[in-house]
Amino acid sequence: MLDGTRTDADALAALLQTPGTRLLKYVEHDEIIGCVELRNQDGKLYLGMLTVKPNLQGKGIGKELLKAAEQEALNQQCHTIYMTVISERKELIAWYVRHGYRLTGETKPFAFNDPRFGQPKRKLEFVVLEKKIAKP
Repeated sequence: MLDGTRTDADALAALLQTPGTRLLKYVEHDEIIGCVELRNQDGKLYLGMLTVKPNLQGKGIGKELLKAAEQEALNQQCHTIYMTVISERKELIAWYVRHGYRLTGETKPFAFNDPRFGQPKRKLEFVVLEKKIAKP
């Protein structure tokens, strides 16, 4: 779907300087093996860049990061978490749906002109997923 690098150190540094943005990390033995970007946008928490080290995927780390994101949403008094996922990532979308997220029916164009975010091999779009968060 994409060629090139999806992100780099400069892009991450800029992201971390964005107001309202937090990066949660999952650490084992002093090594970051997973992380997720969270950004408060108008009372909703945007979830992006959920990443787990490839050889450790399927071990519940992503699920733990989602739980931590939901707790952070409550801490920030956000009752909705939303995200965008490339529409062709059917398995990833299904994974989020299994964890309580729902497709909203909204789509957004993949409109990045910066090669740091990857070079699309064809026209791509995002679907929007969201989850309502309630206090336990």
